[in-house]
Amino acid sequence: MSLIDITNWGDHPTEPGWLVFRYGDVERALAMRRALEAEGIPHEVDEEGPPWLIGVRKKYRERAELLNYRALGGDRPRFIADRALRWLVLGLVGAVLLLALAGMLLG
Repeated sequence: MSLIDITNWGDHPTEPGWLVFRYGDVERALAMRRALEAEGIPHEVDEEGPPWLIGVRKKYRERAELLNYRALGGDRPRFIADRALRWLVLGLVGAVLLLALAGMLLG
């Protein structure tokens, strides 16, 4: 039984030496394309989308995956945008973890 693939990339269906990155948004595809060009990684583009497809040779896999994650998350806002609220949530989580640890050790 195989797990559901939740990534936006995978092996090329007919060319074993290639990876294919799939983008539903043209802006993300363009960001990936610009990143690949800036790194000097050769690639092929299928501009008939959606989905927009970008092919990269497997020997560039690690670098292309990193660029892909940067292209996907490059302009996303923070999960908790307010700095004070972010630290408050972090402090509350830390306090709960300390209480749980104290309860385990002392209980």
